[in-house]
Amino acid sequence: MCWDMEMNELVKRTVYDTRPVTVEYELTSYGKSLEKVIDELRNWGTINRKRILRKFLDLLVGKPATVELGFNTIF
Repeated sequence: MCWDMEMNELVKRTVYDTRPVTVEYELTSYGKSLEKVIDELRNWGTINRKRILRKFLDLLVGKPATVELGFNTIF
């Protein structure tokens, strides 16, 4: 995955000659141009988290599930 992002110039990869080898990834300006899109995807995921998790658990359990996720949230 990181290789794809590097190949598409979204991230810059820097390898340091250390033991063990140290590798750093940094967003390029081209990669930073996606920040608004990524923020919107995160917002969508946050808004729809309960629905997504409920569907996943229904499939996992084989029936409608009731889940407690902390913060006293039950759905």
